[in-house]
Amino acid sequence: MDTCQQCGSGINVVKPACGTCGTPIPRTGEQQSAADLSPAWRARFALIDKAGGPSLPGVKTLPVSERFKLMNWWALFFGAFYYIAKGMWRKAISLSVALSIAFLLLELFMAALAMPDAGNGIATGAAAALFGIRANIDYYKKIVLRQNGWW
Repeated sequence: MDTCQQCGSGINVVKPACGTCGTPIPRTGEQQSAADLSPAWRARFALIDKAGGPSLPGVKTLPVSERFKLMNWWALFFGAFYYIAKGMWRKAISLSVALSIAFLLLELFMAALAMPDAGNGIATGAAAALFGIRANIDYYKKIVLRQNGWW
């Protein structure tokens, strides 16, 4: 996270000024694209901030209607392709590999229980849910915190 040149406190690149001293934040290059987010993304990021940041420690204090807004329905249906479209290809690869390994282990476990097809629906639903739940948080990390790593 960047710091304010005036007071030294942490700044949110989505906001136009420092939250502590009110100094305008200069925008250049990638920062400019963060400042030009659509109102929908600004609302999602504000909701993540309200829940306490990307780890969402205060999510239980949010009303149910706001909790549903944390889910990204496009990512739920399109998974890794949505991540790639948003420029988060590293996370798409990481999540896809991790899910593939988990599915393989689940498949082996279900085969050992003589129920080889029982895990398919569970695995598919879990993968979709993971992408849907993590997408807004991962995009927040990319834009606001400038973390676009593998994990």
